[in-house]
Amino acid sequence: MKKEKKDTLKIFGKKQTREIKIGSIIHLQGELNYTYVYTETEKFLSAKTLKTYEEVLDSKVFIRTHKSHLINQSKIKDLSDMDTLRQVELNDGTRIDISRRKFKEVKKRITEHQKKFSEKIL
Repeated sequence: MKKEKKDTLKIFGKKQTREIKIGSIIHLQGELNYTYVYTETEKFLSAKTLKTYEEVLDSKVFIRTHKSHLINQSKIKDLSDMDTLRQVELNDGTRIDISRRKFKEVKKRITEHQKKFSEKIL
């Protein structure tokens, strides 16, 4: 799939195709060759892999925190680093693990994203 600047994403399920707003996506969770797409109001099962969505979605907005998770940085509420437990808490209360290998990169990107967001508000 090719990256495009779009504000919607087609979710290809087993029986139907849905089009959802990218901004409403909180996170995506991969399970084998399927992906669960969590939005602010619904959960969808897609017949595409998480890697496919990672290639399509804007990498400045979505970040891979773990082999099975891709999250929308603008939906992050908190980042925690307690010994062996590294997680992000999302606006909906969901906690997602961050792999040891990806933690430094994830922390840096989240910090940069939050700085840019706070500069826009000021």
